[in-house]
Amino acid sequence: MIKQLLFFSLSILIVSCGNNKKEEGQSQKEILVENESIPEEEVPVLLGKQEFDAIKKAPYDVWFDENYKYEPNKQTLDSLKLTLKGKSMVVFMGTWCSDSQLQVPILLNILDRINYNTSTIKLYMVSEDKDTPSGIEKEFEIEYVPTIIVYENEEEMGRIVEYPINSIEKDLLQITIGEEYKHAYYIEEE
Repeated sequence: MIKQLLFFSLSILIVSCGNNKKEEGQSQKEILVENESIPEEEVPVLLGKQEFDAIKKAPYDVWFDENYKYEPNKQTLDSLKLTLKGKSMVVFMGTWCSDSQLQVPILLNILDRINYNTSTIKLYMVSEDKDTPSGIEKEFEIEYVPTIIVYENEEEMGRIVEYPINSIEKDLLQITIGEEYKHAYYIEEE
């Protein structure tokens, strides 16, 4: 019954949220969902505020599980465990975005290893136009995904945009110890 309900829900999402346009020359990738293979372009795009559990389940678990296997630097993790205390995060990602599919599972792996309470992270899923139904991305000035924003006392300390400069754990450590950090799209104000 649960499997049938999940399949029915996914079918509705595919019709309402999926991007059924296929670019010329695009390979036909398929993802296994409930023992059925569906084309990649028909995988539902999650939108709005979500919990991380949403991307740990089919059909997203295909890329989530593979990228969660990342082995972070242990010494950096030991330091990050201390420096992340009292800090909060907001994450924007797209389930359709290869950078999000890579970096967000790595982020969760790192946070799980240091016992960071990931349920406190605000996670927002964006469309391919990088917007949400509520428009919250405008408040955070989101242009690229994933974007991982670190806060202390409700003040932004820094953000990792699209991909880390060194590694997720090293970039987070740099941000949380207060070192100057410039993300990949940082533009100096004149």
